[in-house]
Amino acid sequence: MSNLEENLAMQEAKKLARNKTEEQALENLESELIQLNKTQMGRRVFIQAVPMLLTACATVPQTRVLRSN
Repeated sequence: MSNLEENLAMQEAKKLARNKTEEQALENLESELIQLNKTQMGRRVFIQAVPMLLTACATVPQTRVLRSN
């Protein structure tokens, strides 16, 4: 196998692993949300947290720029 083929194979393996990890994370999230929403108190807490969750998903990460005089 050439270096190019090895690199492509490695990139594909990483992509598959990332997709599997993302799928696993989504399954875990769904499970936690189901558990949280089983009680009235859990539903209230979730509904109160929705604006913060949406803001966190929509906010672009900002980097701090240090300026020297």
